[in-house]
Amino acid sequence: MDKIVNRKQQIKLFLFEFFSFLIVFTILGTIIFVFYQRNTYTSIDNTLSRRATMAANSTNMMGPPDFQTITVYYNSKGKIVNSQNLSNMSSSVSKVKVGKSQLNKIYNIKVGSVTMRGVYLKVNSQLMVNRSGKTLPTSQQPKYALVLKNITPEIQSIDRFKNLLLASFIVFGLIVFIISYIISRINMKPVLKAWQQQEEFVDSAAHEIRTPLTIIQNKLEGLMTKPNDTIKNQVGAIIMSLSEIRRLNGLTSDMLTLARANSNVITLEKAPVDFSSFINEILEPYTDLIASEDKNLVKSIHVDRPVLLDAKRVHQLIVIIIG
Repeated sequence: MDKIVNRKQQIKLFLFEFFSFLIVFTILGTIIFVFYQRNTYTSIDNTLSRRATMAANSTNMMGPPDFQTITVYYNSKGKIVNSQNLSNMSSSVSKVKVGKSQLNKIYNIKVGSVTMRGVYLKVNSQLMVNRSGKTLPTSQQPKYALVLKNITPEIQSIDRFKNLLLASFIVFGLIVFIISYIISRINMKPVLKAWQQQEEFVDSAAHEIRTPLTIIQNKLEGLMTKPNDTIKNQVGAIIMSLSEIRRLNGLTSDMLTLARANSNVITLEKAPVDFSSFINEILEPYTDLIASEDKNLVKSIHVDRPVLLDAKRVHQLIVIIIG
């Protein structure tokens, strides 16, 4: 039963430490991922904002798209007016739906197999010229512009970073599992030691206290069988019961003192002691008691120098052993 209880406590301690470490790593990994993703999108949005400002205030139709960013111009009817400058992106971009509800908002757009991030805005220029410097006709004058940036490489980078974090999380999870198991075993050692000390204390207390309690019980039961006797007639039983009560108090005090000593609650006060005189002084009160029980007390002390010890604690220990 004790092994089952100790095993359950170790499992509880292990699970508490394991999930504590796991939660810490999860929070840390999430913070790192969110920070990386946010920085990536912040960099993209800054680029889009600069290009959007240029597109809104430009008086010239933008030239061919660069490697990652294109600008699509729309007239007042929502028709693309610079499709010739979009090269192979023209057919894909024409399928993109835009509206006034999306004005000045940055959002992701799927263009074919490519993921792009764009911002839809109103063009501030009233007159715009084409690449040759001629003013465009009213039907081709752009009123709105959609600035798009290819963010597929960034998304792939975010996905790779996420997969790396997940792989690291699994590895660290295994490491945390092992570390938690080791720490739980180490932390359980003082618990098991305290448990063992508690069991030993209970066993010792039960053994030492049972005898005086039995004597007191027998004397009191004897008194109950003679309700008409006077105190004088039963003074022997009363004296013996009181003596056992005093002995019981002494045993309780001594065992509590030893229990505290085992728990390192008290500090031993060591001092040089003449060991032969010390032992004789302790055993002298028990000489008559030992002789009355037809027992022999054999002492063999071969110490010719002072011994460093706590006289009070050793005295208590010897009295408990003799008693």
